Amino acid sequence: MIKHLLEELHAMPLDGAARDRLVRTHSRAVAEIEAELPEDLRTELDVISPHLSVGTAVTDAELRIAHAQLVGWLEGLFQGVQFAAMTGAGRRRQDQQHGTSGPGRG
Repeated sequence: MIKHLLEELHAMPLDGAARDRLVRTHSRAVAEIEAELPEDLRTELDVISPHLSVGTAVTDAELRIAHAQLVGWLEGLFQGVQFAAMTGAGRRRQDQQHGTSGPGRG
């Protein structure tokens, strides 16, 4: 859904009111994501996220970059989670094949 919104955003010019709405939406999305993250990931997201403020002069390009950074960071996070899950599943399969059933048993 976010990718589709980004594609539409790239195609349309934004007036001041639209930019303010997008700044609010971006800030709210980042805050909600940060609320669910552990401290190290929250710090990482804070570093890569530009701090946009409603009422300040934010260009279309700055908004597009901010959204692209957020989407890219989230994609990387999801890939990391998937990799960790696959690695864990592989280890469990190996343990089962070798007759061990958990840490400390083998």
